[in-house]
Amino acid sequence: KKCNALLETLTNMTDSNGTLLVRADLVERITKVWNEIVAAFNQPTHRGEHVDKIFQVLQGKMKGLSQLHVFSLPTADLNYFQVDIFSNLQVLRLDMCPPSTIKGIYSMRNALQSLVVTNSGITTLSKSLAPFKKKILHQLSPMIFPGEVFTIPPQYLWSNLTTLKLSNCGITKIDESLHFFPSIEYLDLSHNTITHVIHLQDCIDLKFLNLSHNRIRVLSNLERVIGSVTMLNL
Repeated sequence: KKCNALLETLTNMTDSNGTLLVRADLVERITKVWNEIVAAFNQPTHRGEHVDKIFQVLQGKMKGLSQLHVFSLPTADLNYFQVDIFSNLQVLRLDMCPPSTIKGIYSMRNALQSLVVTNSGITTLSKSLAPFKKKILHQLSPMIFPGEVFTIPPQYLWSNLTTLKLSNCGITKIDESLHFFPSIEYLDLSHNTITHVIHLQDCIDLKFLNLSHNRIRVLSNLERVIGSVTMLNL
């Protein structure tokens, strides 16, 4: 029954392009039901062939989702929801979703091509997008000379992400987390409280940079930091 109900929900709410636009509280319920279904199917109990087929169709539906747009309401009482239950997402948009309610973003680093987070209070990049940053950079620090580019082990990188937008999230600085995004072409950090432009050297493919509506005062080293950018919005 749960398989059928979840399959019907996803089918009705997903458009022909594989895009699901949904409230965060519903994704929370989907997360709970999906985890219960997976736990049940991991039990060594006998199930009918019909049930197995429904589960396979549901798995295909979950994996077939390419874009997920999640929004929350100011009055929503959320526990958490997982985005990595949709393992093949290419585009993820989150609006007004508190960081504490979002799980599994970093697990999507090999699949996502576009990540857009707005009005969501991610004050530091590393906590949500590069949780192993401190450990990795600490391990690398004895091998890095001043001015040398960091070489992050590839398994930790957001290897396919080309678009990153973190707008109106309360970000106060651009930290070393950007070393984990080597393929970024479009970076939008507008409407935050950033004061300095740093740590963009590794974003060698960066073409569009939006830092408007921040508190940037120092521009002396801008050309060195954003040498590849062709469109800059301050």
